[in-house]
Amino acid sequence: MIDFEYAGRHVRGVWRMAQGDHAWAEDIDSSTDGVFKSFWAIAFAAPFALLVIRAAQRATARADGYGAEIFEQIPALAAFVALMLAFLTSWLASVAALAFIARGLNAQRKAGALIVTFNWSQLIAIAAATVPAVVLALTGNEQIVMLLALPAVFVSVYVLWGVLRRNLPITVGVAIAVMALLAFIDLGVNAVATQGAVGLFHLLS
Repeated sequence: MIDFEYAGRHVRGVWRMAQGDHAWAEDIDSSTDGVFKSFWAIAFAAPFALLVIRAAQRATARADGYGAEIFEQIPALAAFVALMLAFLTSWLASVAALAFIARGLNAQRKAGALIVTFNWSQLIAIAAATVPAVVLALTGNEQIVMLLALPAVFVSVYVLWGVLRRNLPITVGVAIAVMALLAFIDLGVNAVATQGAVGLFHLLS
């Protein structure tokens, strides 16, 4: 188990990395032990993920379209569990993809720091996403949410960009491609999770 001081130090290190501050290395433990400890970021991010998923459920319940149909086909609890599993699976799949990319670029020496900083960057991203998600669920005002979503997206892209550019020997174009790959993984896992939950529920009901 790690404490809030340890987590806060790594979040600060990721933010420094995104800003190009070389002092980030003072905050990041990229040893083998640090790599394993960085997965505690998932536990710290879980409460924020719970809020985002619950907010998405409440928002789609009031809307028409694909999302609303998904939540209408299965109980709210089943959908909630499916999306939480998708959150975890997407995170781990992204880590695996980054490790594979680092190996393909002969950047194994940086793989530890890459995984550590990616994990803690995801905590920053999900925390930032919580604000517009909760506001959407409470108000349903899409205009306000769009204003709040822009800074959240910027923060997410900003820290991920820093993580990729500081840890991997890649060009701007390749960095954009890697970010697109991670987004595709996230969307794909969520689609499979929701459709799988619907299919399983219909099969057992």
